[in-house]
Amino acid sequence: MLKIAMVMANFSGTEAEELRRALSYHRSQEPMQRVEKKLRTALAANQIKPKVAEEIVAAITSFALYGFPESHAISLP
Repeated sequence: MLKIAMVMANFSGTEAEELRRALSYHRSQEPMQRVEKKLRTALAANQIKPKVAEEIVAAITSFALYGFPESHAISLP
């Protein structure tokens, strides 16, 4: 997810870290909404087609709701 944001939206390492932290706060929508807005703006500035941008945002938000907590739960002993 971070690599997508860095390549497709030119997110810096700091912005990618902000996204990673937002993904970890899956129960709090405020951080994710803030980063999602920044991501959408950056994707549009990079002339990413709206449909593709929507798919990217959907993949990232889906991961935040399921993949991030699930992958961490699996790694616990």
